[in-house]
Amino acid sequence: MIDLALAKSSEKVADCQAATVVGLGALKFADLSTPRKTGYVFDIDRMTSFEGRTGPYLQYAYARICSILDKAAEAGIVPGETVSVSHPSERAVLVECLWYPHALSEAARQLESFEIADQAYRVADAFSRFYTDCPVLKAADPAARLATCRLVARVIGKCLDLLGMATVQRM
Repeated sequence: MIDLALAKSSEKVADCQAATVVGLGALKFADLSTPRKTGYVFDIDRMTSFEGRTGPYLQYAYARICSILDKAAEAGIVPGETVSVSHPSERAVLVECLWYPHALSEAARQLESFEIADQAYRVADAFSRFYTDCPVLKAADPAARLATCRLVARVIGKCLDLLGMATVQRM
């Protein structure tokens, strides 16, 4: 998995250590994102894809947010203490973050890790739309959008941690 992650992602993963994290994350996510009472087809190409419901997709989303926060820090822009909603995509990603506690309780109630994996994917997918629709650093109020980014990073990071997946700051 590690070798394949490195080979498939040479333009996305900066080094071998990140490829190790991504490769192991791909395998863990594939196992844990499937309900335990159903089977899955072991498809290494799908598991290591940076698109769709995969571990690398989530890890890449997390790294992208870290990059935004780093660029803001370099520019002297500090995330705000509160978020604001100025676009439907911003609202959508915040609503997905609000579902995080429910996903945790459902995972515990059902003894199913896929609830956490699914929530992580929904948050990352909503963030991708937000990122496309709402320029963060070029916004009229970048601090509020950075607060949204920081919240999303926390939710995705906590989900990945609960799934036993490491995060990377850069890819």
